[in-house]
Amino acid sequence: MNKKEKSLILNFFQITEELRKEQIINSSRYLGDIAEYICETIYSLKLRDNKREIGYDAVDLETEKIKYQIKINNSTEKTNQHIGNKEHYNYLLLLITSDSKLYSSNLKHKIAVYKFAKEDLPKTKNIAKTFISKFEPELYLDENLNIVKK
Repeated sequence: MNKKEKSLILNFFQITEELRKEQIINSSRYLGDIAEYICETIYSLKLRDNKREIGYDAVDLETEKIKYQIKINNSTEKTNQHIGNKEHYNYLLLLITSDSKLYSSNLKHKIAVYKFAKEDLPKTKNIAKTFISKFEPELYLDENLNIVKK
């Protein structure tokens, strides 16, 4: 490794430790934890205590009955997104970063946030860019992670 590579790796570990201390991440699934934290903050959700349970990631604060599955896609290679079993949740919150292959080229922000009712999702366990492109993001996050409405 060269000096820059070593520095970047060490910075990554330092940042992950700081994110743990702030309780933004709490597992080895860094991107998933960050997506859940963002959605918890934006949508006033309560995250599930047990991160290992399959089905949904959060509930609404008011009734604790509306269930949310939260996913993030930052992949430069994947052309679809696994959405889990929609029988376990009411809504899918999908965050797509500007680095993702799923990100629409006409969008201009760092992250596009889509909110899908389970009834609007296909019967498959994955959704493709062609499906996602039929919908508008509910909101965007700019390069400073500030909310930008449609």
